[in-house]
This record gives sequence, C-alpha cells and structure tokens, in this order.
Amino acid sequence: MEKLKSSLPNMVGVLVGFSVIIGGLLAYVNHITENPIKHKQEQTLAAGIKTVMQNNNVKVADPVTVKETIDGKTASFIIHPCADNSGKKIGSAVESTTNGFGGDLQVLVGFDNIGNILGYTYFKDVMAGMYYGSYSLPTYQTRWNANAFLLTTVIPAILMFVINAVLISGRLNLWFSSSIMEGLNESFHDEGYDISIYQMSSAEERRAFFDMLPVRRNVDAVIVISFDIDSNEIRQLRSVDVPIIGINSSLPEERGFNAAVRIDDKQGSELAARHLMMLGHRDIVYIRSDREVTLHFSVQGRYESFMACCQANGVEPRVLVTDESKNNISKVVTQLLSLDHMPTAIACQEDGIAVPLLFQLERNGFTVPNDISIIGYDDSIYARDLGLTTVRQTPVEMAQEAARMTLDLIEERPLDEPFKTFPAQLIVRSTTARLHR
Repeated sequence: MEKLKSSLPNMVGVLVGFSVIIGGLLAYVNHITENPIKHKQEQTLAAGIKTVMQNNNVKVADPVTVKETIDGKTASFIIHPCADNSGKKIGSAVESTTNGFGGDLQVLVGFDNIGNILGYTYFKDVMAGMYYGSYSLPTYQTRWNANAFLLTTVIPAILMFVINAVLISGRLNLWFSSSIMEGLNESFHDEGYDISIYQMSSAEERRAFFDMLPVRRNVDAVIVISFDIDSNEIRQLRSVDVPIIGINSSLPEERGFNAAVRIDDKQGSELAARHLMMLGHRDIVYIRSDREVTLHFSVQGRYESFMACCQANGVEPRVLVTDESKNNISKVVTQLLSLDHMPTAIACQEDGIAVPLLFQLERNGFTVPNDISIIGYDDSIYARDLGLTTVRQTPVEMAQEAARMTLDLIEERPLDEPFKTFPAQLIVRSTTARLHR
C-alpha cells in the first residue's frame, strides 16, 4: 500500500506531463494542417463547381450567402456566380447543407441562367480524406448522386447467388427509379439475392431481352417497373416459368402478372385536381410528357384521371407537352408565354417537371403562388425544401413490398394480397394558394 501511495503523485505528474505534450502536439498538428485542409476543401469545391456546371473552364466570382425561411426554418444558401472564359455569365452553383444519415451533407447544385438544373453532387468525408492522406494512404473524394448509386450499389460487379431481373423503361424519372432500386436492394441483399437491371431505351434492347431470356433461363423472378409489356412478351416471360411482379405496371392482373404493387394514381390525380378547383382555379394547365413516353409507364393514368376529374366539374384544362431534350422546361415556359393568357394554376405530371418550372417562372417575373399556383406529383427529394405542393407516393415502401412478394413467390409461399394498391396523399405546401381574382 505504501508503494502505491508513493507512486500516485508520480503517476499523476506523468499523466499531466503527457497530456501537456499531447496537447502541444495536437495544437502543432492543427496549425500545420490548417492550410492544407483549407486548400483541399477549396480544391474539392472548385472541382464540384466544374462538375455541376458541366464546364471545366468555369470562372467563379465571389460567393454570396442568402438566407431563406422554409417551413419555419432558416436555411442558408451560398451562391457561386459562374462565367465562361469570355466572362459571359453561364449560371450559378448553389451550395447548401442538408441532414444525412452520417451527419450533415454538403449539397451543390448547378443552375443555368434561366433555372435549368445542370447537375448536382454531394461532398462527403473531406476531412477523412485529409486524414488518410496525412498517413500517405491514397486520398479519395466521394461524389454522391443517383446515377452513381445505381451504377455502384444497385448494379453489382459480381453476381452473388440468385438473380432477379428488373425491367425498367429508359425514360423513367431518376428519383423514382433510384428509390425503387434502393427498396429492392435493401430487401434482396439481406436474403442473399442480387439484382440484374435491364433498362429498355430502344426497341432493339427490348426485343433482345425478351428473345434471349427464355433461352438463358438465368433468373428466378422478373420485376417490371412502370413498363408496359404486351401479351407476346408476357408469353415469352411465362415460358421461363418464373414469377412476374409489377411495380406501377399497366394492367398487371389482366396481363397475367403473379403479383404487383402500385400507387393509386387515380386517387392521387383527383386529389390534385380537386385541390386546385377548391382554391377557385378554373384556368388550369396540365404539363405532361409526350404520349410515346407516357404509354410506357403509369403517368398516363395520372393524366387521364386528372382530366376526367376536372371535366366532371366543368373545367377543361389546357395541356402542354414536354419532350426529353436538355432544355425541355425552357420550351414549356416558351409555350406558356405564347398562350393568349397565362393560367392561374399549373399541374405537373411529376416533380421533375414542377421543380425546374418553379425556378424558371420566377425568373420570368411570376410569383408563385400569388400569380400562378403549381402542384407536382411524387414528393421527391427537393419538394419539401422548396415548399412544393405535391402528391406523395412512397417508391421505397412499394419496392420493399414487391421484394417481399417476390421472395414468397420464389419460395412458393401463398400471398395474402397479390395485387396491392398504395394510397396517394396530398401534401399541401406553399406553391398553391386561393385564387383572389
């Protein structure tokens, strides 16, 4: 005991001295790494701006910080004005911070001069990259986007045990398809199943898949996502003798699917139409993709149900069609401005149309919702942040349910409800208002 007592002051002294030394070393390390870290962050931001502006020679002016109140919360946005080599303004890169699963994520979005979204990226783990680099390990820079998620997470380099084929129209909106893939992958991965994605972007790709699948017979189930397959293609799938499951597919029971899940597009469109009419709007424009596109997935039903609900109440919406070009929303704005008079409300087939349209209308001098009310459909990733009134669907939950059905069918377990409809929900935010004319 005496030895312990005599040693205690020495131990305390040693620990204090050690702490002082470590503290000094940490302060020194912080001092010598401060500038390299700052330089790395500047490099990362500069590279990100080039990425989202799609221009490697972009010139960036001094940033401007703007604060906006959204849903009662104050959000800060850092705007980086961008120009080309000649000094001509080409748009802005907007930086913001959003909550992620592992902490805050820095989001960078590139806009052109009229509000088109050119690109976006996420900055993650910059400090961790610096930490690894300080120990001479390979540095890394992670840029997250939906396309990268599909390529690196959903589509595996090595097929594991069992493959489920997933058919997707090449023209699906990215938010919906990536959400579906997220839900499917979460469910199948834990069960040791893998996914092979077949994206149908042309008639040749479509024909090749349906011709080759019966020959190869290398799948255990086929999941059809928002894709209209004909009776001959159904017969080809049937010849493989595997379950066929639909997600927002056209007429799944009539086409002979084993199971399917879908959003109630009729309910959702009627909710949107009635919301606008209850606010007093009679002069409504509906913006949709062209008929060739909509025949391939469920948005055709949205359009038909919206029009039918309006017409039943004596309202005849005007219809504008957007194509698949890069400047499709700019073309829609041109169509709107070319009308003999502007509508009081606009209903969009999907949020992917509503969000950029919102920016472009405001850039053209219109105030939303005072001048024009706008409603979307999806409740996608940016809808809440922008205050977009929309109709909510839950693709992750639908995909998880479809995956559960698929696993039951593979294991030959009976399904209590093989054809399930998910209810739509009207989400009222700040882009719709009562007509005061």
